[in-house]
Amino acid sequence: MDTSAVDKVFGMSSPTANDALPPVLAFKELMEVLGVSRTRTVHLLRQANFPAPIAVLGVGKIWLTTDVVAYCKTTGRQVHWITRPGGAK
Repeated sequence: MDTSAVDKVFGMSSPTANDALPPVLAFKELMEVLGVSRTRTVHLLRQANFPAPIAVLGVGKIWLTTDVVAYCKTTGRQVHWITRPGGAK
């Protein structure tokens, strides 16, 4: 995902070379981006203003990263870049 597009839209600082946000998020990545526990993530998912998942796949529900970042922006939550060894491609 081109993070510069996210930066321009949401006014966020760019991630380092080893940090990235994929175009979609499964539950585990959702927890990482939100920076909260599994229990807190489930609580947030139940709120009416949380973005709806775009699909249900074998891994479970998935959300558009841009929807989640927009949610964070409107609710004052910090977006936590996902760090993977060697950087995401």
